[in-house]
Amino acid sequence: MQNLSQENIATELGISIGAYSNIERGKSEVTVTRLYDIARILKTSITDLLLSKNDIGEKPVPQEYPRLTDKEFLEISEMKEQLNSLQKEVASIKSGQAKKPRRK
Repeated sequence: MQNLSQENIATELGISIGAYSNIERGKSEVTVTRLYDIARILKTSITDLLLSKNDIGEKPVPQEYPRLTDKEFLEISEMKEQLNSLQKEVASIKSGQAKKPRRK
């Protein structure tokens, strides 16, 4: 990974230093696209970015877990988003708030 300042990374991402700082501190949720952009800027993979020890002392994921390629990570993230969408749709149907189909 490259050693860049928060200012450098924020500028590359097109966001404020404060917004990037919030990402680093876990105060903001990060989209897969944003995570991919950060990994690209740091010249590393998303997997390595997620597995690296962070500044607040959290331990990295043990090495026995398989490393994913960026493509695999993105595919899994897309599936997760689809699953979340389906879960919301099911919840909406269960609560009776689903849109009823129009009759012709």
